[in-house]
Amino acid sequence: MASAEAIRRQAEPSGLHRLTARNLLGLARWLRVRSQHPVNLFFLGPRSRVRIGGTLRVGDAVRFLSDAVIDAHGTIEIDDDVYFAQGVTLSAFERISIGDHCIFGEYASVHDNDHGLGGGGEQPVGLRPRAMGPVVIGRNVWIGAKRPSRAE
Repeated sequence: MASAEAIRRQAEPSGLHRLTARNLLGLARWLRVRSQHPVNLFFLGPRSRVRIGGTLRVGDAVRFLSDAVIDAHGTIEIDDDVYFAQGVTLSAFERISIGDHCIFGEYASVHDNDHGLGGGGEQPVGLRPRAMGPVVIGRNVWIGAKRPSRAE
């Protein structure tokens, strides 16, 4: 049999539905920001890492969930309304371009470079020249979870 306390807890609305001073203040801040910035803002989730040694250009309504890795040693261009799920990696030594309205699944990775395979067994892999080429992802593209995409 359920106790009176358990029944009371079930009848209460969750924290998302309570009308409190803190929630009202948060709503007021959100409305103020939205009125000053009519387009959606850039969102970078927790535990994400961004290194910019080149150029990073981000459009409106670009969202990275947690654990994203962005290495822009070259150029990374991301157009409007692009969604990156958890753990996505972008690594550019030359150029990565992503069109509007794209979706990237969890742990997808996009690289415009690959470890050098030439040089035979004489040269250590880390010292071999990298293979590089631009990666262009068009508009309205969905890249599924855990899919690597790289320059060929």
